[in-house]
Amino acid sequence: MKYEREDIIEEIANNYRDERYASVINLILPQIESFIWIYAAYLQEHKNEKILLNVALSS
Repeated sequence: MKYEREDIIEEIANNYRDERYASVINLILPQIESFIWIYAAYLQEHKNEKILLNVALSS
């Protein structure tokens, strides 16, 4: 199910009002993560900050 931002905010507010705090966290954390990735990509591209790193893992 794809939510629009307004739908997510409304769902978060309703869950908080109903004291469903775990649901609030489950809805808000992906939004925060998405913002961080977008901001990091912006900084790396426009401010020449080395934020996103390529990591090679060997097993």
